[in-house]
Parts: sequence; structure tokens; C-alpha cells
Amino acid sequence: MFYGWRLLAVLAFVYFLSIGSIFYGFSVVMPQMIEATGWSRAQASAGFSVVTVALGFGGPLVAYLIRRFSARLTMTCGGVVIALSTVWLYMTEGLTAFYMGMVVLGIGMAMQTVIPGTQLITNWFSKRRGLAIGIFMGASGLGAFVAAPTYVWVIEQYGDWKIVWGLMGCSALISSLAIAIVVRDKPSDVGTYVDGVDPSTIPEEIESAEETVSRSKVFRSTETWTVQEALKTSTFWIIVLGAAMAVLGSMIVSSQAVLHMKDLGVSQVIAAAALGITGLLGTFGRLASGGLADRFDPRYMLAGGLLLELIGICMLAFADSTLTAYAFAAVFGLGYGLASVASPSLIANYFGPGSYAPLYATRGVMVTVLGAAGPIMVGAAYDATQSYNTSFFTYSALACVFVVMAFWIKPPVKKQVV
Repeated sequence: MFYGWRLLAVLAFVYFLSIGSIFYGFSVVMPQMIEATGWSRAQASAGFSVVTVALGFGGPLVAYLIRRFSARLTMTCGGVVIALSTVWLYMTEGLTAFYMGMVVLGIGMAMQTVIPGTQLITNWFSKRRGLAIGIFMGASGLGAFVAAPTYVWVIEQYGDWKIVWGLMGCSALISSLAIAIVVRDKPSDVGTYVDGVDPSTIPEEIESAEETVSRSKVFRSTETWTVQEALKTSTFWIIVLGAAMAVLGSMIVSSQAVLHMKDLGVSQVIAAAALGITGLLGTFGRLASGGLADRFDPRYMLAGGLLLELIGICMLAFADSTLTAYAFAAVFGLGYGLASVASPSLIANYFGPGSYAPLYATRGVMVTVLGAAGPIMVGAAYDATQSYNTSFFTYSALACVFVVMAFWIKPPVKKQVV
């Protein structure tokens, strides 16, 4: 069996534990944390923003560590950084110390998750790259589906919301161990080739792969793009803006959905279950998007995913029962799943694997600027008006603009030097 599939299984497991348990677990903890500390919703929600800023702005550092050392070592050390941050968060009491811990947590997550993970997938897969990215990123949704209700149960059983920090730290260390044992940076490290196909001995298989790509009409650049060349294209920035809107929607939902549904009379158990369903349907959306991205241009998934996200957030405004809570979760989760896989696939397809890590890191920084602002602004708006509706509908209106922009993305044309 191609070693890349074994590697992909471990990467998905790591994403399941890291992103799935930490992001969605924090949302479940927030109501108890606000009650215990007396912080306002804006202050507590700023924790989401801080960890997102660290996660996004840590991208260039992670890209450097990958080039200087390896993706394997970067991811392994990232789990240790996460574990140390959770120990700090468990012990801390003050708001400033809380934010400091979230900075370290975000850096650790950046080291262990999406940039090194998708870089490894780009190194190992070509003709099934979209599917591989979909499987990898879909694992975080399964993590949310498991973590959100599990953490509620743990809090209710032991009466201590801080124990969740310990569970997050243990998850990160387990991930580091799995990475150290299985992950390898390049196919040549284990004596194989991209997709497991030797180009010198199996030409028929290569020809078949090329015919598949041709039939699928998926554009994959055969040119070598530098980071500077890619940054000068409007295509790259449209991809980044579309991804930013998708992440902004996810940040709003992850940080505020449980609080909002509790305000409307939904129990915390049902609200947490709904948040878990967004993850489960997100997994389905990522898998669907990953498979479709190998046959159709991923820009369609980005546009369709954003459309479902804005519809889902409009539904969240009225999610005052179990049925409406689950309906919102299904629509939004599917939309975010579709949109989240589209942008890394577009970057890899349009600009090639050579500059993928720094380009994705640049995307992460830009997405962070908008995504991190979401929880703070929405939390502050609630503190001022005692309502989330204005924030929800404003996001939906903005997302509608980017649905149109994403649909009309065109492959970039490299300028030839005369």
C-alpha cells in the first residue's frame, strides 16, 4: 500500500485531536468560564481572537521551521508547545495571563496543524491531492462532533471546567508521538514516489493520470511560480479574501453559537450537540469538496460553501429550538466544510507545490486579520445591544459579495520574461 495513505491517516488523526478538540472545546467551556471569572463576553471572546492571531501570524514562522528543519520535527514540537500552554491556562486566573496562554496555544497549533499538514499532502499527492486535503481537513469536524458533547459531559461530571485544558494538552502530546513515529517529509524518505507512481517504470499509469486530469477540467499549473509572482496576481488575493470570509463565519459560530442559543432558551447540551453537528457536516463537506476538487475547479466549492455559510448564520439568528438549532448546524457545517478545502486546493493547483508553504502562510496572516476581529466585534456588539442579529445579518450581506467574486476566479497567467 502507498505509504502516503498511512501518513494521511496520521495527519487526519492529529487534526482531529488538535483543531477539533481545541477550537470547539473552547466554545463549550466559555459559558462556565464567563460565569466563574466575571469577564464580559467581549473579553472572553477575545481569547478566540488571540489564538487565531497567533495561529495566523505564526504561519511565516512555521514556513521557516519547515524549510530549516522539517515538517515532521515542526509538528512534533508543536504538540509540546500546545501542552505547555494548556498547563499555563489551567493554572492562570487573570485576563492578561489568559491571553498570554492563548498566544502560545495558537503558535503551537500553527506548528502542528494546517500549514505543515497540507505541505506534506502537497509533497505526497498530486492526482488525488484534493481528496487527500479533504480527508485531512475533514478530521477536524469529526473532532468537533466528539469533543463538544464530551467536554460538556466532563464538566457536568467533575464540576471543573478547567479540566478541559488538561484534556487538550494530552491530545497534543499523543499527536506528537504519532507524528514522530509515522510522518516522513517526502516520498523519497521511504523509497517511493509521489502518488506511489515511479515515472520511469510505469508510463502507462502516468498517462492515465494525465487523461483523468484532462477529463476533469481541473487546472493544475505546470509552471514554477515564485512567492513574489503569485502575490502580484489578483487571483491569489481573491482566493485569500474568500477564505477570510469563510473563516470569519466559522469564528463567529465557534465563539458565539453556544452562548446565543442558550440566550434563546436552548439547553447547553443541545447547543453543544448542534456545534458538534457543524463539525460532523463540516467533515462531510470537506470530503465532498476534496473529491469534487479533483474533478471540478475548487472555485465552485468556495462560492457554494460561502453561500451555505451565510444562509446558516441567518438561520442561527432564529435557532430557538432543538430542530432549528440542528438545521442551522447542518447548513452551516456543510458550507464551511466545502469552503475550507477549496482555498488550499486552489493555491496548490494554481501556483504549484514549490511555493505552497509560504503562500499558505501569507494567506493565513491575511485571513487572521479578518477572522480574529470577528469574535471581539460580535461579542462587543452583543454587550452593547444585547443581541447578535445585527452582526449575523451584516456578515451574511458581506459574504454574499464574496460568493460572486469566488465564482469568477480565473487561473493566473504567468508573465513571460522576454
